[in-house]
Amino acid sequence: MPIASPVAGAGIGLIRRGDDYRLLTDMQGVEDFMGYMDFKIAGTSQGVTALQMDTKTHGVPVSVLAEALEKGRAGRLHILEAMNAVISTPRQDLSAYAPRMVCITVPETKIGLVIGPGGKNVRGLQTDYEVSVDIEDDGTVRIFGIDPENVKKVTDIISEMTREIEAGEVFTGKVVTITDFGAFIEIIPGRDGLLHISDIAWERVEKTEDVLKIGEEVQVKVVSVDGDGKVRLSRKELLPRPEGIPASSSGDRGPRRGGGGGGGRRGGGNDRSRGRSGGSSSSSRSGGDRSGGERSGGDGSGGERASSGSGDAGDSPSGGGSGEGSSARDAGGPSLDNRDDSMRGKAYFRQKRDQ
Repeated sequence: MPIASPVAGAGIGLIRRGDDYRLLTDMQGVEDFMGYMDFKIAGTSQGVTALQMDTKTHGVPVSVLAEALEKGRAGRLHILEAMNAVISTPRQDLSAYAPRMVCITVPETKIGLVIGPGGKNVRGLQTDYEVSVDIEDDGTVRIFGIDPENVKKVTDIISEMTREIEAGEVFTGKVVTITDFGAFIEIIPGRDGLLHISDIAWERVEKTEDVLKIGEEVQVKVVSVDGDGKVRLSRKELLPRPEGIPASSSGDRGPRRGGGGGGGRRGGGNDRSRGRSGGSSSSSRSGGDRSGGERSGGDGSGGERASSGSGDAGDSPSGGGSGEGSSARDAGGPSLDNRDDSMRGKAYFRQKRDQ
């Protein structure tokens, strides 16, 4: 271990009979058992750093104490000379067989990230890298291990796990979860970010799994980090933009089937409750006398599917012209087919809303 100066020590014993005594340097166990004193003196070449004495007498004369200190200094210097002949300065690195202990501090608010749900993260680090990790409430983290490489890896992982992620950073992450609306990418151990389906590629992506697979590594860029620490990612911003796609394109999913606005697949965005006719003919469910037939028009004179005159004006579902000669089906009446389309459309939009 790196220290300021080498330290050595020697034990001085005392054998006494009457006024006659002998001091023993670096005494053995039997001398300690039969003797009257065990005076341990430790220090550097510059002076004493520690003292400790056991004695079986009622006291030690000052002259004996002074002589013992001098014998201890001589013994200490002799030991230091032998030590310096073998190694005089600390090695740059510890022995490969020496245990390691690294201590770092993480923010108290990030302790949960290190531990993980139910201790998943910290247990995984201990199992994968054969280390022991102790975490204190004040954010102190101690990593113990034999392999210096593994200790360093775990130290780097925890430091990376608890650092602040900033917008604009680029990571090579692993796909851990795939959903209908995108994928979650593990950008650093224990930290996932959302890659929305609209940010996977410049081209329209119908299904996330068409492009990404579980376990696949993908390069992503951090678009934003909200106040709760949730990370939004983009893959397409690291890809070349195809010609014809404006720089401001946000990955629009494109027009929805059966949508309103500028006109849908059927009926041009008219209210479904009023039928699909754009002319003056009334819906088969409009008010009026029903005596003329089950699904007749307002005047009741027509049959269920009867028509009078030319039917050219009602060929399209949206209708046109006066529609007087249109059948109930051509005028937007609620036929079985139309009702099925309506139900399928509602189910489609409910699914998209839930996504």
